[in-house]
Amino acid sequence: MARPIHSLSLTIAALVALTACDRAPAPTEPAPPAVGAVASPDTPQAGFTARCLETATQSDRNAARAACDARWSDVEAARPLARSLLALFRGGDAPGVDPNTISARMSQIDWNAPRAEDAVRSGMLGDLSIDVLASPRGRLRVRSSGANLDVVEALRAEGAGVTPVACHGGAEPASVYRVERRDHTAFAITVARPPQGRGFNRLTVDADGRIPILARLRAEEPDLDWTAEDC
Repeated sequence: MARPIHSLSLTIAALVALTACDRAPAPTEPAPPAVGAVASPDTPQAGFTARCLETATQSDRNAARAACDARWSDVEAARPLARSLLALFRGGDAPGVDPNTISARMSQIDWNAPRAEDAVRSGMLGDLSIDVLASPRGRLRVRSSGANLDVVEALRAEGAGVTPVACHGGAEPASVYRVERRDHTAFAITVARPPQGRGFNRLTVDADGRIPILARLRAEEPDLDWTAEDC
């Protein structure tokens, strides 16, 4: 006995639907973030807090977290400086020693400040004094008025990798760091700190991208106890 036409049509339609389901692509997992991508706005503070808690001296976890939360304000306050330093080295080439190129790349700085005696150009970024020194050529000096600014963690908050190179103690302890970020030329910062308290007295960076190594630091400043340990 022949199958009714409408029944045959329903059977064919069901087979087509099943075949389409078999061929439907399997759901995929979201793609991982690109290597070196800048962290989302909510991520930097969480990363800082994790690093801060690892080195906390308080035995009370709540007290340690409160101290780290208080230090985050130092990081936030230094982020405009961190962005200016990264802007100086954006792209594949260091800016070199030309003060015009340096000031053009660091457009966030007001370069109309009175020029320091040892500088070829001076500017202000908030309360920070910034000078392009006459010697060594291309060296940028940032002086703080005593604000608690954590520029190292601010650079990390802006997506940069910051690695200690060397440090020394003494009346004005200093540390040298290598800074790297995707689509930027690597550079180094030297941060001189007060013996007590937070923040920094002076920060220098060479716009030609020169990165010091421990042996050179020891040769250039033999009176300072430069070391690569516990920095």
